[in-house]
Amino acid sequence: MATAPLRREEADQRLTAIGEEYDRLAASMYALDSDPALRWLRAGGATGATAERLADLPQRVSVLWAHFSVAGDLLDAARAVRARRGRPSDDDLAELAALLREPMVALDAAGLPADGTGNPVARRLCLVDLIPMVVVDAAAAGKQLAAVQGALTALTDLVSPTADAVDEVTTLAAEFGLTDLARPLIGELDAVRGPALADPLTAAPDGTPTAAVTGRLGRLDESVAAARRRLSGLVALRDDYAGRRSGWTASLTALAEAEQAAGAAYRAAAAKIADPGLPPVPAAAEQLRSRLANLDELHRGAAWPALADAVASTEREIAAAADRARELRSAADGLLARREELRGRLAAYRAKAAALGRLEDTDVARRYSAAERLLYTAPCDLPAATRAVYGYQQALSELVRQREGSA
Repeated sequence: MATAPLRREEADQRLTAIGEEYDRLAASMYALDSDPALRWLRAGGATGATAERLADLPQRVSVLWAHFSVAGDLLDAARAVRARRGRPSDDDLAELAALLREPMVALDAAGLPADGTGNPVARRLCLVDLIPMVVVDAAAAGKQLAAVQGALTALTDLVSPTADAVDEVTTLAAEFGLTDLARPLIGELDAVRGPALADPLTAAPDGTPTAAVTGRLGRLDESVAAARRRLSGLVALRDDYAGRRSGWTASLTALAEAEQAAGAAYRAAAAKIADPGLPPVPAAAEQLRSRLANLDELHRGAAWPALADAVASTEREIAAAADRARELRSAADGLLARREELRGRLAAYRAKAAALGRLEDTDVARRYSAAERLLYTAPCDLPAATRAVYGYQQALSELVRQREGSA
């Protein structure tokens, strides 16, 4: 059945509407074809679910371009018919109706234009149906590409700071001859980034990186931070060795003074306290001072990792020796302080005995004399003096109980 002819006004309206729809489609098609996600797919880097779900998308876009081209040819032909004369004839209007509404577009089973010889015709479409179909299909393809691009962008934004940090650590590690420090970081970055960017729809569905990806990157960030701290320490040591060395010298001087003070406290305790039970006098300063020459040698040889280890060990030992010297001095001073405390307690108990009127009590007087003799004899037998003062206190407490019982 022949297609009913169009009226002139109707033909003009149809051509205008189809032309505007075609122009909008043209913008969509060029945006689609320049989409970075489509270029990425065409490069063949996709794997996993992304490759499976979008394997046919580049071909589908090629088919859309073929449809777009055929639609453009038909639209150009229709416009040429309309441009023949200002007022179209009936034949012109009939030809226009055929170009616009008759199924003149032959497609094969793959959706590509068919000429009926090399590839059999699977279906036929008219121009007014073809353009809306391409619009829908182009929108669907664009939506899929947007999902891929969103996932790729999210993953790139997530990985980039870590990758930059790994690059920074790698550069610094090479400066200090510590390539082994950076190698596992590079390997882990590649192990996370490669699969994620190759299969973005699995690694970041809906544009949000999965917990597996973020968790693994988080652990890598921690390792990178640890490596950076070590390298930063080497940089600081290299750039301010003289300042650090001055600090060690000052610390060793302070340690020597602390050990001398401990030695003086030892001697005072040994003179006044019998068998003080103190360990040997600390003397680590000179031994540690001798290590500075080794540190200097490592510095001259730019043996930064070995120097850093030696410095850390030396600084720890200086700090520990300083703590030890303070503890031993405190222990020695504590013996004398304990003697003075016992003397004070003995005096207080004697005042209490006087208040009770029992200074002349035989047992009380005997116990006081024994405690006083121990506390004021050098060297003082501190354990025996402690027991004697306690015995004096107990004797007084017994007198108080007796007095209260007889009241």
